[in-house]
Amino acid sequence: MAVRRGRWSIPVGILIGALGAGCGGAVSGGGVEAPFVQPDEAGDGPSNGGGTATEDPAPEPGLDGGSVDPGTVDAGSPDAGTVDAGPLPEAPPPLDPECAAMPPVMPEAPAQWREHSRSGDKYMQCGPSASDGVGSVVFSHFSTDQSYAMNLHMWFWGEGSPASLESRGVFLPTDRFLAFGQPRGFLNFNSAYHDSVTYLDSRTGEVTHHPLDQDGYFVSAAADPNGGARGLLDDGTLKAYGPTGELLWSASTPMRGYVRAMGVDARGNTLIIVAEGYDVGGTTQAQGLWVDASGQPGNPFLALAQAPIGWFAFYELVPQATEGLFLGTSNRDTPKTWTAFAPLEPQGRPGPAWLQSDPAETVTLSRLESGKGYIRWRRTSACQNAAEFLTPSGKSCGTTRFPPLYPEAPNFCGTLSRGPDGTVIETFPVVSERPPESDVSIKTCAYRWWPALLP
Repeated sequence: MAVRRGRWSIPVGILIGALGAGCGGAVSGGGVEAPFVQPDEAGDGPSNGGGTATEDPAPEPGLDGGSVDPGTVDAGSPDAGTVDAGPLPEAPPPLDPECAAMPPVMPEAPAQWREHSRSGDKYMQCGPSASDGVGSVVFSHFSTDQSYAMNLHMWFWGEGSPASLESRGVFLPTDRFLAFGQPRGFLNFNSAYHDSVTYLDSRTGEVTHHPLDQDGYFVSAAADPNGGARGLLDDGTLKAYGPTGELLWSASTPMRGYVRAMGVDARGNTLIIVAEGYDVGGTTQAQGLWVDASGQPGNPFLALAQAPIGWFAFYELVPQATEGLFLGTSNRDTPKTWTAFAPLEPQGRPGPAWLQSDPAETVTLSRLESGKGYIRWRRTSACQNAAEFLTPSGKSCGTTRFPPLYPEAPNFCGTLSRGPDGTVIETFPVVSERPPESDVSIKTCAYRWWPALLP
């Protein structure tokens, strides 16, 4: 029983950048409305962060040189150890017990970062970016006039030291790059001649292909919070892969329809959501199916009675802190609605109040490792990106704001993602510009990143 391919279903945790492309209003008709200053090939970004200075404290009034001989204190003078210094400063409020278990939150991201950019002809497009668990990052770009040609640029730590940062180019014969960061590399589901799973070793740059053991092509893929990933084929076969691309198990499912989303919870259970229909702004029923961590599928069930359909329908599955998944859905000009699914339960329930009251500027939600909580990624209309840290119960523990790359170009919005080691990458939309006295347009892909910023 076949699964209609439709459009490729990509989990938001790995392609947050794709969601923000719409904010890149700078690109229009092959030109650019907002100025774009091309960054250095591998610069460290502006170093405009200031320092702090300290001075020796001034001597106490009435004390010669800041010291007093105890033997010369006048009997009528107050003892030096009991001088009234005024009211004591107010003690800071105790840290909320839930927030105490969260990572420390800095109010502002450092004004120093690393940058990478790549320029090409009018056929060049920017692809996804990702980071692994040991400080390596990978950026992708491709040309629309070439089939099965994805060029990657990878930066990695030579010996785990920022001083030994190296880079290398990798050519991947595929027409798509979906980078799932793993402890020492990246997994990719591709379709070059014959669908396969590709593992890119971030230490050696070697590429290992794991061809499919059957006919078909992938229609959806999702990361496993415990490492590895899941891939769903067009005939409904679900395959589980380990961190280096080895096949763990394969299961046949009875799913039919347009695959809208797929996600894996913290216990390794997979949820597949399908919904038929293409009416713009319309709704339909969505079906769900659980497959447990060992590959045993359950029975289809009604996941949503009013599921959005059409070109602007949006679905995302986010692992809950300890088990289960949140499903977020929206349509054009409609607020996002959240449904909570307990593991392997054939029904959903409304999401918690803290999730239903998502701010309008929220881009997406992601789970922190080890179930510590969540990061709510937000962006204001002025392209001010921020990461708000939430406890498992949804309590806010602070927000980290990120400085805009080009303050003079408020419409040039980048989107943020975070890797397993805490590295934050900002991916910008492709920019097209025509140099003076030239008939040829040049396109540029730009990225910047903060290594291990939010561990």
